[in-house]
Amino acid sequence: MSLLEQMRGDDFAPEKFSTLLEDSSHEESLNWSRSLKQNELQKLYDAYEQINKISMESLLPTEHPVFENVEHFGYNNLPFFRVFSKPMYRTSDGTIAGRNAQFWEFLTGPGYFTVKAVNDYELLVDYTVLPDSKPEDWPSITSNARGLSLLVFHNLQDSLRAITDRITIGRASRKGKPLPQYFILVRDKF
Repeated sequence: MSLLEQMRGDDFAPEKFSTLLEDSSHEESLNWSRSLKQNELQKLYDAYEQINKISMESLLPTEHPVFENVEHFGYNNLPFFRVFSKPMYRTSDGTIAGRNAQFWEFLTGPGYFTVKAVNDYELLVDYTVLPDSKPEDWPSITSNARGLSLLVFHNLQDSLRAITDRITIGRASRKGKPLPQYFILVRDKF
């Protein structure tokens, strides 16, 4: 039975499904994530509330070199521009930061963010707190409150929940109000 069939089954159990995903290859996980229907992203977000603990290590191990990024391949439930990535890195003070890499980045800006723990079960990707440094070859850090960034990233925060140690499910909010925007991230291999 495929990952999609398992997830769509009447007997779907988040803990059991997480184990199946843990045993899948990076390619299988990525293909599965990009096959999800828009409403299935919300189903997964809701199903994984306080199921698996998440830590900053899930995104980027402490021993990972400063300013060396790890790609998190994303897929969202928006009607357009569904494929994106969130490359993340660690700054010299230990902060995890990143940006949004997608086709329209030349219009929307890089959408820099920082990440912090909310509790044992959620992390917050915060576009209201920008990093103070970046990898040398990345775009300049610019305000998320100007140009088209204002429409996309201004006052935006994403909550992340763990499906596995390398797959997270998220929901966007603006000014603290949840939006009907969900996404999934599959972390690249280290």
